[in-house]
Amino acid sequence: MNPVMWYQSPVFSGALVSILSQLCVLFGVADKFTPDFISSKVNALMQLVALGSALYALIKRKTSAVQPVALTKAGHANLTAQAQEAIRVAVQETVCAPPPPAPAAASPSPSPSTTQGSKP
Repeated sequence: MNPVMWYQSPVFSGALVSILSQLCVLFGVADKFTPDFISSKVNALMQLVALGSALYALIKRKTSAVQPVALTKAGHANLTAQAQEAIRVAVQETVCAPPPPAPAAASPSPSPSTTQGSKP
């Protein structure tokens, strides 16, 4: 058996759309949906989505850890000082750090010339 979530099932989705459309026809809601009405509502919905996306982008950009935006000159100076300090520390850690230890050398194997002439 391969169960799926209800919203991923094409059969369930089709049945749900069918039930909703039948209820709309039964209660006379379908008569209100003229092409002009639908077009105006879709346009309004798209404008709301665009507005919400722009607001979300502004909020996320302000709180971004990668490169936050400052809203005041004092905030900009503070962020600049923090960024310069972070850059200084990163450079110091990478440039001034001692080199990593060399890997341990494997023990040398005896060469054939030294083992051939010796007798036990």
